[in-house]
Amino acid sequence: MTHPLYEIVDFLYRTTTDWMPEGVRENLATPAILGGAGTFAVFRGIHVLSEKYMSGWFNDKVLPWINKAIGAGVIAIPIAYAIFNPEGALDAAKNHPKYAAGVGGCVVGGLCAAFENDRVTKKREMKTLENNFEKLRKITAE
Repeated sequence: MTHPLYEIVDFLYRTTTDWMPEGVRENLATPAILGGAGTFAVFRGIHVLSEKYMSGWFNDKVLPWINKAIGAGVIAIPIAYAIFNPEGALDAAKNHPKYAAGVGGCVVGGLCAAFENDRVTKKREMKTLENNFEKLRKITAE
């Protein structure tokens, strides 16, 4: 029996790479790049959509926690898998190197998204502070 997550990842990888030449499909950089880019796009997209459509309270209070969970999760999940199922992790690395490379790409992409989301959030918070100080300057100048 295969793992359900494997089935999903296998389907996504094959549908994404079926049109590519075999040399590109078999190169370990391909799943690493696709995993990293896909994970980055999903997590950044969630952040962008949240900032556009969710309330300020949600973006100020909840979104930073979600971002921290993403950053911790993309590191903790593969490590936990390797700790609790070392045979499965070793099997994945030995017998499925493309998927192992893809997981590595997902970790890098998730961390990059978490850092970028944090940078964007801090920039937005700084802009809000600057606007509030400007309003305060105008009020005190009157």
